Amino acid sequence: MKLQSIRVKSSLPIVLLGIAIVILIAGYTYLINLQKEAIDAQSERFLNAVSVVVNADRDLYQAKVAELQLVTQMKGNKGQLTDHQENAEQVKERFKQYLSYMSPYSEVTGQFRNFDSAFDAWYGASTAYINNPANASQKQASEQSFSALRDILDKAGEAADKTSQAETEKLMDKVMGFKVMLMVMIAVVLAVAGWFSY
Repeated sequence: MKLQSIRVKSSLPIVLLGIAIVILIAGYTYLINLQKEAIDAQSERFLNAVSVVVNADRDLYQAKVAELQLVTQMKGNKGQLTDHQENAEQVKERFKQYLSYMSPYSEVTGQFRNFDSAFDAWYGASTAYINNPANASQKQASEQSFSALRDILDKAGEAADKTSQAETEKLMDKVMGFKVMLMVMIAVVLAVAGWFSY
């Protein structure tokens, strides 16, 4: 079979165009899967991480409200004391969930190794203030440790948001690189098909 025959000249470009179509379909299927994974990661990891840290912040405020009610009433209301304890436990539990969601990003979770000590400092200071509301130094310690813990929660939310943005940018770079490679491959196949058709 000669390369110059009419059969080869007409068949080979059609075969090459078929290959180009298969490459396009496979390439765009890969791109769609990449984007689906990114959307899943955004919704399952980052949105949940931000959500639990916002809820932890809310629980911390609710514990603070219970603390203030306990110290201003000068009597031990068992319901408010229970609210204080339950909200404090929820803060700790929600931050564990945050760390779990962000576990693939050790550079993020490593920033918050001091959470447990900050939480314990706040809870201890808050409890001491509830038990002795007249002591000004205990009030100050409670306020300072509350602010420090809030700062950690705020930074955790910001870190999840920044990591999400960085991951999105990485994905977009990967998608664009793959699209360029795909277009080059298709251009080469079309050029070869064009060359054979002459």
